[in-house]
Amino acid sequence: MPGALSVPDKKLVADLLFGVLKRGDVLVSDIAGALSEGNTLDSTEVRLTNAMKWFDYAGLDDAIQKRVFGIFSDPYSLAVDER
Repeated sequence: MPGALSVPDKKLVADLLFGVLKRGDVLVSDIAGALSEGNTLDSTEVRLTNAMKWFDYAGLDDAIQKRVFGIFSDPYSLAVDER
């Protein structure tokens, strides 16, 4: 189904957003620390980093467009910085 993220992709997005919101920073080490997963900070950092390497950013764009643009009647633009 176009615009749908897989369960692991949804978890990654949720983890990243939670970490950024909790710590107010985009560093992977800070995001990992915010998650408090019960394993070592290093293993959480490695998990996040590896997941980000394989993440389907086009799928995220599709999911955002489906949810966000579906509520507007006029055409809008959305820019996502993937740096």
